Amino acid sequence: MIDCENYIYTQLRNAVKAEYPDADFSSVYVNEPMSALHVSVEMRSNSEAWNTIDSSGKEVCADMMIEVNVYSTKPNTAKTEVKGVIQIISNTMKTMNFVRVFCSPVPNLDRGDRSAKSNNNSGAVYRLLAQFEGTADETHFYRR
Repeated sequence: MIDCENYIYTQLRNAVKAEYPDADFSSVYVNEPMSALHVSVEMRSNSEAWNTIDSSGKEVCADMMIEVNVYSTKPNTAKTEVKGVIQIISNTMKTMNFVRVFCSPVPNLDRGDRSAKSNNNSGAVYRLLAQFEGTADETHFYRR
């Protein structure tokens, strides 16, 4: 299986940290981030690219979907901060020939009185979910 998740994660982490050094990163989905700004980057699908299958018996290219969740609990600036991070991520993904296929706010309904409430005294969390699709071989990313 062609797996570029660690490379993509590192590229996104470095790009965001250059602008938002306090951002917390994870390579798995986190239901309740413990920091004021949290980013999770996860490969959600990875399938062999049908149009690259040949008689070699080896996987030539993989189609993959990367899912990014960005959360902020900062009072009064959460939405602006999250959109700024998503913009950095979108630009970085474009440099790797990935296409954003989805980006939407997601309500966080299961908050109770835990981390976000204790961080900003309101319980408010702003979250955007974005998904990116692309194709890669062992060394290159290709535009679809």
